[in-house]
Amino acid sequence: MEIRVLEYFLAVAKEQSFLRGAEALGLSQPTLSRQIADMEKELGKTLFTRGKKGVELTEDGLILRKRAEEIMELVKKTKAEVRQKGIITGEINIGCAETDAFREVVTHVIAMQREYPNVRFNFISGDTTDICGKIDAGIYDFGVICGEANPDKYDYITLKGVDFFGVLMRRDDPLASKEFLAPKELWHRPLILSRRALASGEMASILQRKTELLNIVATYNLLFNVSLMVSEGLGYGIGYERLIYTSGDSDLTFVPIRPNRAIAVTFVWKKDGYLSKACELFLSKFRGEN
Repeated sequence: MEIRVLEYFLAVAKEQSFLRGAEALGLSQPTLSRQIADMEKELGKTLFTRGKKGVELTEDGLILRKRAEEIMELVKKTKAEVRQKGIITGEINIGCAETDAFREVVTHVIAMQREYPNVRFNFISGDTTDICGKIDAGIYDFGVICGEANPDKYDYITLKGVDFFGVLMRRDDPLASKEFLAPKELWHRPLILSRRALASGEMASILQRKTELLNIVATYNLLFNVSLMVSEGLGYGIGYERLIYTSGDSDLTFVPIRPNRAIAVTFVWKKDGYLSKACELFLSKFRGEN
């Protein structure tokens, strides 16, 4: 399967039309249709359902789109690295969990860009599961994750900052005046919980209760949308402190959970994985080697 044909496939998927896809690519519609038909024949799968109003991806097509997007991102990244001559250029992709400890990473980014202004950093927010998956696939060069790294898969640096769980709630809530909350005070409340913390068992540990016994009304992977859900009265959002503005004219407040434990934050990269020259220099600066 050629990279060119993957581009054709993604164009049709984006436009949901062979005609609009062909126009975007500068091809004739018959040529594009033939290329996609050849791809389906090669794979032995139907990738699109054709209708009068356009086309839609089949289940197999959805799987291919995800992989094709990852492949095209790798192709783009590889081309940029190969073109480097003399001066250090390129892009560094870092997946970032929501954590105040990310400030430490930013200080190293600033130092790197002062010396190598032609290097661009791309930061992509996500949870630990997403970030590690993209590192494994070679899409992200580095990741900032909450929790300990798997030493069998990743090299890592433990950041100085740590995180603590607490509850994001409306300022007019009866619990808002408390200095802290005990886990049992949340057992029967409508909760909005981290998808990753649920899957890892971390939330059950923090709340000291089996998750199937909790009143979980929603899950999330990024906290900003949680603040909107809490503000509208959907429930209580459990997440890390110092991530959402809760002072001044905000209608939200954050109350810590006690007892609690510190969550380590780590800067990770794939063990024995390939790093571009720009990534190697950034990592060297991060370690304080130059």
